[in-house]
Amino acid sequence: MAPQLFWYHAILTDMNERVIKQLTIAFVFIILVIGISYSVGEVFTEDPTCYDQQQNQNEEGIDCGAVCNNSCEPDIVPLEVLSAELISQGDGDFDFVGRVRNPNTIHGASNVSYELILRAADGSEVQRINGSFYMLPVQTKYVVKTPLKNEGATAVDMVIKDAVWNKVGVADLKIDFPLIREQHGTVALPGVRYQIEGVIENRSDFDFDTVDVVVILENAANSIAAVTTTTINTFISDTERYFKVTWPTTIPEDSLTPYVQASTNVFRNSNFIRRYGTQEEFQRYD
Repeated sequence: MAPQLFWYHAILTDMNERVIKQLTIAFVFIILVIGISYSVGEVFTEDPTCYDQQQNQNEEGIDCGAVCNNSCEPDIVPLEVLSAELISQGDGDFDFVGRVRNPNTIHGASNVSYELILRAADGSEVQRINGSFYMLPVQTKYVVKTPLKNEGATAVDMVIKDAVWNKVGVADLKIDFPLIREQHGTVALPGVRYQIEGVIENRSDFDFDTVDVVVILENAANSIAAVTTTTINTFISDTERYFKVTWPTTIPEDSLTPYVQASTNVFRNSNFIRRYGTQEEFQRYD
């Protein structure tokens, strides 16, 4: 090789080596900068706090969402009062019947406080009465209060004042009290003019201390003609229980149809009868 060409070749080789070395150093420097930046970010960025009762750090709700690796519960929707009416029993005596719906799918109310505002024909207020009841998820329930006495009342408003909410797994409850037999009609007994008797079955998985029963008579126009309540005590799972309710006055309606609604308070632990020496508890549904 000619001396001049050899000299050019040496220069080019030296330049290539320096360029490669510079590129390598630059690449390593960039990697280091990225690594240091990521480490600093990790130090100064807090992990999601999925237990602080606050919605923060990309949470979809309070302490829930994909960042917390769980799903958010739906918001609690207020109870709906579907109807409220007074059923006259004569001589200024009334029975109150309200129909309330709980639209929430996983929340029930262990205690719902309400107020009845009795009104005269002109709409003026004549009396206020307070009461309470419990409510299961996705339940439509009759709320009954008897007897009421106020000769000036012709209408009533039902106002839900407050509710104590509890999370309940409806699918886990498996509570069912179907009416399997009934008969009703006018009778001529001392102090009794009309009665309904029937049999309810406990198709639930639990033994209950008390089951509440609401009995309603509807007329041909699907209006409530009469209402009353009773209770069944010590209702064992997979058993049947007889009940009877009566009215002291004649119910002047034809084509009466009875409707029976049985329910129990799963929020009260003492309502679960002991089995095998242990106390069933509402908390097991949480």
